[in-house]
Amino acid sequence: ETNTITFNSAISSCEQAGRWEKALELCGLMVGSKVKFDTITANTTLSVCNDAGEWRRVLQILSGMALHHVNPNTITLNAAISACQKDCDWGSALWHLRSVTWRNVEANVVTSNAAIRACKNNSVWERALGYVGTTVQSGVQTNTVTCNVGMSACDTVGVWE
Repeated sequence: ETNTITFNSAISSCEQAGRWEKALELCGLMVGSKVKFDTITANTTLSVCNDAGEWRRVLQILSGMALHHVNPNTITLNAAISACQKDCDWGSALWHLRSVTWRNVEANVVTSNAAIRACKNNSVWERALGYVGTTVQSGVQTNTVTCNVGMSACDTVGVWE
């Protein structure tokens, strides 16, 4: 009997092999077979699509999650913010970052770094630096990536004071 666990294992294999098209095909089969699409299914599929640079697919999967009543978690939002960053859509990246509150999802350093990078990559350096400060103030553990992206944002516009 095929069930959610069987499909999730197959999609995970697609992720390891970098086969995003096959992962999407399996998701379609799940829906067609009326097998429950869960957060693990979504996150694994998001990951394989994100790794392949298929940010449009990531955003489509995120939209589909609501239709299937699948709640996002930290991994989901990290993938969403990363996809927005790759799409040069810093506004949506920040929307997803702010959504952690009403979605009752905990942000982590990956979440913050992806949002900061989205701002930095889109020349919105003031916001990038603002989110560095917000990250520190919120108690989210920072790392060298946080500092490097913040310094890079300053360097991009020649602001060092």
